[in-house]
Amino acid sequence: MKWTKKHAIDFLWKFGEIKTELVDDQKLSGLRQVDNITEFRFAAEGAAPVTYWAVDISQDPGLTPAADSTDSSTLLTAAKPVLAQVQKIAPNARLQFVKVGEDRGKTFALVRTFPQKRLDTLVAERFNLSRAAAKTKIEAGKVSLNHPKTARAVKGSASAVLKPAKEYDEDVQLELAPTPQPESTLDLPVLYQDEDVIVIDKPSGILSHSKGEFSPEETVATWLADREEEQSEDPSHSERRGIVHRLDRGTSGVMILARNPVAEKFLQKQFAERKANKTYLAITEGEPKQHELILDLPIARNFKKPTTFLVSGSGKPAQTHLRVAQVAPMGLYSLLELKPATGRTHQLRVHLAYLNHPILGDEVYGGKKAPRLMLHASELELTLPNSERKTFKSKTPPEFSKYVSR
Repeated sequence: MKWTKKHAIDFLWKFGEIKTELVDDQKLSGLRQVDNITEFRFAAEGAAPVTYWAVDISQDPGLTPAADSTDSSTLLTAAKPVLAQVQKIAPNARLQFVKVGEDRGKTFALVRTFPQKRLDTLVAERFNLSRAAAKTKIEAGKVSLNHPKTARAVKGSASAVLKPAKEYDEDVQLELAPTPQPESTLDLPVLYQDEDVIVIDKPSGILSHSKGEFSPEETVATWLADREEEQSEDPSHSERRGIVHRLDRGTSGVMILARNPVAEKFLQKQFAERKANKTYLAITEGEPKQHELILDLPIARNFKKPTTFLVSGSGKPAQTHLRVAQVAPMGLYSLLELKPATGRTHQLRVHLAYLNHPILGDEVYGGKKAPRLMLHASELELTLPNSERKTFKSKTPPEFSKYVSR
């Protein structure tokens, strides 16, 4: 039976390797037939090419019964001799048996090479890092890898520096060297603590956690790790262990931290389900026309400046309750009380900038220069892991009184 590119694409669709029949045949190449085996390569969108072998087993009565079987032992019986046949014409390939099925009146076994991805993509996915952070760690020699089935170290791993763009099998075993965390010298005010949580009054200018790659800068997360005298063994988690919600670097005020994994999951769920009530104070330019309103403005990432966000109809829902608490003489500045119903990144800053009343010190979103970002998390109401509902408060920073007195 003579194969064409169209037949090969249709075959992959029937065997569940591609999602649609309407595929450009230019994605398929290297079509050749060797006895009862047809070999071809297919490159899915954005993925590395995968080589396939369609093995005609119609004339082998020992293998044909596996066609309609879902029993793993039966399929394994079919796989071994099929893989042995393919190995003869592709001795250096790592093979994966896919399935047995019918096509054009014949029974075929499908074999493929293991799917591959760029190393920086694999590291980013495996250890919950950004691609940039993964690339940095790879180039710093922090990543080593092995082929899982042979336990054979990949050439260039361990002592040598690997290349972020090189492609490897998706099932490759990866090891990421832990990032040593500097001992914290921060002295953060503690508002409350019990066996499950610590509530702090975060000063402006302190990061909640690092952004994935090693940084000598001290953060709330490093302070917590040092205070608890315990380092996580999981390098993908250690940089933000105990952080269940985040305040921007410039934002001060109430922040709750988890002291154990059970408390961490409990609090994360509460924030995700919007059962934690947050109140912020902000100094903004001018006086809003309405002294109380609800801002229901969806927020999306600004792709022209990817580190920022904007109000967009294509964004995610975002609601903020706004109340004017104090107005300076001549309406130059206002002290606003803000209660976000959702927790989008930069939500309050984006909403106020959209109203043309940006927060003072928020030069990213058009605010006038100030000694700091004039945004303060004044209250946090939530249920603790011990089932007690509590409200934690932080006093208004004294620098706010320079603009309005309260």
